[in-house]
Amino acid sequence: MYPLERGEHEDAQPLPLAQRPPPDNAEPVRCKGKTVSNYGGGDCLYLSLDQGFSKLTGRPLAGPLKLRREYAQWVLGNGDTAVVGHKTILQWLEWGAGQRKDGRAPSLEAYARQMATTKKYAGTLELIACSQLNKVDIWVWRPVGQKEPYVNFTRFSCIEYDGHSTGR
Repeated sequence: MYPLERGEHEDAQPLPLAQRPPPDNAEPVRCKGKTVSNYGGGDCLYLSLDQGFSKLTGRPLAGPLKLRREYAQWVLGNGDTAVVGHKTILQWLEWGAGQRKDGRAPSLEAYARQMATTKKYAGTLELIACSQLNKVDIWVWRPVGQKEPYVNFTRFSCIEYDGHSTGR
């Protein structure tokens, strides 16, 4: 869990209603678990994925910079790949431009370069890259309740190995 406010970060903003996936009528998936703290600072998602894969596979930690570079390279090479609601990565970047202060979409190259080399927060595209590169579905969980230690979670979204992002 990253303890600081994300402010105006584009991946921290809610998706407009018209672009949200239709709700399924199923009950939310819930589970028990615990939070694992990390130092955040823009690397929190990479640290979480690294820790999870290390625990799952027994491999040594790769480190956030290595993962940043791998995921950025995948994004760079897959601009025309349909990923979110059947939008391509390029269309996703164009949509995100409306969430940016300057209203301009970064080029695919600029986005990948920034993700590979800065402490910019990761989001949906990086989760999709991780899913594709590791051939796994990724479930994103959010704590239920207001106080730590969180023990109950609900599934917020699912990044499926075929590259599509879905709600619950």
